Amino acid sequence: KGDRFGEILPLFPPDEHGLMAYTVFVMAGKIASDLKDPAALAAAKPALEAITKARGVKEQAGVTVENIGDAKVMREAAAKGLVGVDKAALFGDLIAFLEKYGSKDTSFKHTLSGELKDLTEKGNEAEGKVNGEPFHFVKIGEAWYLAMK
Repeated sequence: KGDRFGEILPLFPPDEHGLMAYTVFVMAGKIASDLKDPAALAAAKPALEAITKARGVKEQAGVTVENIGDAKVMREAAAKGLVGVDKAALFGDLIAFLEKYGSKDTSFKHTLSGELKDLTEKGNEAEGKVNGEPFHFVKIGEAWYLAMK
């Protein structure tokens, strides 16, 4: 399910999977509530509720899109809200939701489709750009992962 978007999650460090899944959950909630088209709004809210219920996500009160830049808050919300949740499956479902109801700005297909340019490496960290957007990487062991900055 989720159009194989769950395969994106392993691109991030394993200890960040909860953070990434909960961040996308919060983004999806914001998108669902901000839709201008009444038909899309009527379809998106129940679709997100179905994902939340099916995956067992426990929404954390007070956590909003304004918290997305605060990794500590988001990690705590993920630790409480994603207990026992298959994070890859949730992430996949949420990314599919964003692809359906979001915009180009929230599209992982768009964001992750492109050539990595201007890559600079400094020890176990690297930075580059895809479609003009900055991407950060971290090396753990012998593997490179996308990283939140």
